[in-house]
Amino acid sequence: MPDSAASSPPIAQDTLCPNCGYCLFGLSECRCPECGREFDPHTVALCRIPWERRSNRGRFVSFWKTVWMATVRPQTLGAEARRPVDDAAARRFRIVAMILGAAALAGGGATLQWSDRLDCRTHVLTGISKALDITQYSTLETVSLPWLAAQKYLVFLPAAVLCLWMLAGVWGILARSKPRNASQSATTISRYACASLVWLWVPVALGVIADALYDNPRLMRMGCRDLPGGIAGAVGLLWTIVALYGGVAMVTAARGQTLGWALRKLPWVLFLMIACILYCLIVLPWVVGLLWLMVQSLA
Repeated sequence: MPDSAASSPPIAQDTLCPNCGYCLFGLSECRCPECGREFDPHTVALCRIPWERRSNRGRFVSFWKTVWMATVRPQTLGAEARRPVDDAAARRFRIVAMILGAAALAGGGATLQWSDRLDCRTHVLTGISKALDITQYSTLETVSLPWLAAQKYLVFLPAAVLCLWMLAGVWGILARSKPRNASQSATTISRYACASLVWLWVPVALGVIADALYDNPRLMRMGCRDLPGGIAGAVGLLWTIVALYGGVAMVTAARGQTLGWALRKLPWVLFLMIACILYCLIVLPWVVGLLWLMVQSLA
């Protein structure tokens, strides 16, 4: 740390204190007059997000260091809103994270789609003529037929990608929510909140393994037939909690808000996320399946 009495050329940039957010413009002393914390005038204006320095460290290393930072230290990453951040770089990071998350969903969904357990041909039955004969089914089965028809033809893969894109946008909405006193940097930082999508392959892979082990004779003899599925479900729940905590903590730090503000916004965030999931994975596939059934009935 520099000595408190040491002086340096006045800070020419509109730089904020990394501790309290006080504007340091024009200061020649290496100490914040608001909180009293010392700072290095040569590095105080530099963004510490690894992805922002990928030209020096390499894209691969910088990407995974940023993912780890967003997962383990989301408040630290959110506090980087007090420094200049590159919105274009944040958008590229979000695109890469969404591609990896979508790849995990596509791989897991395709694997389960062609497995015997989720073979939708047994649910939609044989032929569209029988599926349209509603006298064979209960009301619930009849209502679910369009959804099952969409599932049969892999409509859920693009729907899941759309869902990821909409969920990633929720953090941007939170960053721009009231009170509207946040800078553009907070919106830019919110794009890093989708880093949790990179870890989506963990619960997806465990779900595929659990499906493969469901009829394992050894597990059936031990009475642990549902154990792999329980583990996969627990890991999925843990991933959801980590993703929610990371996003809320990051945006809260970027906005410079308190824990109370985050708790007041959390129900709204959950509502938006549940609405996105219901629309993309329930309503949209059902409508597509219904249109497909109608076209087949007219053919």
